[in-house]
Amino acid sequence: LYNGHRNRVLNAIAIPRPSEQTLAQLRKDYATAREQFADDPRLDYAFGLALWHHGERSEAIDVFQTAARLEGT
Repeated sequence: LYNGHRNRVLNAIAIPRPSEQTLAQLRKDYATAREQFADDPRLDYAFGLALWHHGERSEAIDVFQTAARLEGT
């Protein structure tokens, strides 16, 4: 189950402009995957890219910073 959520987040970078519905589902998948894979910076990076493509730049930067902190550990 968690792998499915994680994979959907990781594959979200292939969606250049997600719809509102897709972005809402991605947020749910991200939250679920983070519960299980809290130390995987790829989740934050992929989610940040999806947010960036959707125009959510400020939130994307926050998520990218989280990924950078995780990568550093």
